[in-house]
Amino acid sequence: MATKSQSSEISNPPSQFTNLYANGYYMSENVVGSPGAIPDVIAHSGIPPLIVSFAINAIMQGSLLFAFMTLIQQARIILFANIDIYQSKGKNNDEELPMLPPISLQEIDEKNEEDQSAVNCSSIGGIFLPTIGQYMFSILVVFILMGALVADTLGASQSLASVMKIKPIYVVPFFLWLSAILPIIFVRFFYLSLPILILIKYILVITIIIGALCAGNKINIEPHTDWKYIGSPMLFITCTLGAYEILSPFVFVHIKLTKKEIVAEVRCVSYGRSANYVKRIIISAGDKIFSSNHYWAYAVLRIVPQTCQDVPHSWDSQFSIADNSTHPNCNISLAWAHREGVVCAIPMLRIVRAYYPEYDWIAVLSAITLFLMMTLSYICNTLTMANVIAGIIMSSQEKLWGKIQYKHDENTTQSYIRKDIYSITGYLIITTLIFLAAFFNPRAFIIILQYGMTTANNIIGGILVPIMVIRSYFSLARHLAIPVPMNIASYILFGISTLFFLSQLIYAIVALAS
Repeated sequence: MATKSQSSEISNPPSQFTNLYANGYYMSENVVGSPGAIPDVIAHSGIPPLIVSFAINAIMQGSLLFAFMTLIQQARIILFANIDIYQSKGKNNDEELPMLPPISLQEIDEKNEEDQSAVNCSSIGGIFLPTIGQYMFSILVVFILMGALVADTLGASQSLASVMKIKPIYVVPFFLWLSAILPIIFVRFFYLSLPILILIKYILVITIIIGALCAGNKINIEPHTDWKYIGSPMLFITCTLGAYEILSPFVFVHIKLTKKEIVAEVRCVSYGRSANYVKRIIISAGDKIFSSNHYWAYAVLRIVPQTCQDVPHSWDSQFSIADNSTHPNCNISLAWAHREGVVCAIPMLRIVRAYYPEYDWIAVLSAITLFLMMTLSYICNTLTMANVIAGIIMSSQEKLWGKIQYKHDENTTQSYIRKDIYSITGYLIITTLIFLAAFFNPRAFIIILQYGMTTANNIIGGILVPIMVIRSYFSLARHLAIPVPMNIASYILFGISTLFFLSQLIYAIVALAS
């Protein structure tokens, strides 16, 4: 028979595990598209546009995150204090607004500890968005996670298949279903082992970067830069740095409404109340993501030609697969990998095995490392998907059955069983859709990351979150005493970031259509 602790374990892990999970998730999200696909998306642009794209996106995404964290603080108070923030409609000045009841942030935090699943993406959308906006927000959140899971599946399958010398399509079913089911069954083991897995991952990342730089120094392909292609890395970095708002309610659930804890959460993805040595290692590794990504990209560009025209003619006799009438070796360039939707490890393996067998271990280790990183990313994403589905179901139950009946039924055993059944059913349906997308469209790796997820991120950052902020500002919510509110400077920067995401949205649509 289901209990409260059992039914919420997947969607809301115990507090001692949550901060470890948050660190692992965020770093995995930054890395999933980085070593696997970043060299592909800079096939034409080169390294400098990638660095500029990263810097701009870091500022814009930081502004979006801060605005959303403000909404999360308000949402916790509104939900647990049962405040109607829209009772002020039609009142134009503060004197006409109704008085807010006395609010104790300590009591709010205590209620949050009792019901940790209340503040989620769906409930936040329900507070600050009209009904259609709430559904759109929930759908986009699910779509982003589905896109990440499809990309993880394809990238991991391609990496493992390149080592085993088989077709990726043979790996997809086994990888996806094992990665989808085993973490749900052994969820507590995963939370406990996550710090070790993260540490192993970054040891491997450092190893392959050093090895690839050594191999690249001998192969010595000269990278080049073309600023007119900056749009490609810009869209991709928007994807890899974006969507933290999806995770932030999950991370924020164990953060108290104090300025110290909230600022710490925003700065370092919530390293928790008692950062031990392992967690400090994880955070330190996270701080190195920026440099490691670019070192890796540079190392790959020294091994793999960026375009067909950069392939040395001395390699002609070694490769028989032709997809370009003017140059027979396009299947070993990054532009080819980008066009075909494959990870950079595949052309790297082909080149090293044909010409530099002494560096074969580097190419193989690179593929294995990419497989490990994308597997870890898939597991983190799929557990977050379970959390999102649970939140959507809770909000839908309240809307469909009525608030009174829902409140009356929410602490019964039958309620927990029903939530579990709905959550598992929704999870299996979405996993099946992910499998179908990955199995029947194996070339979608780059397209999903660069256009699909980026478009969804830009709709959230350029349309939905601004609507939330505006509706919050013109309601009683702006009078709530939250620990870390937005100031004038943050509103201005948020306005700039809104324009940035809107321009990115338009560019992504035009680029995809063309």
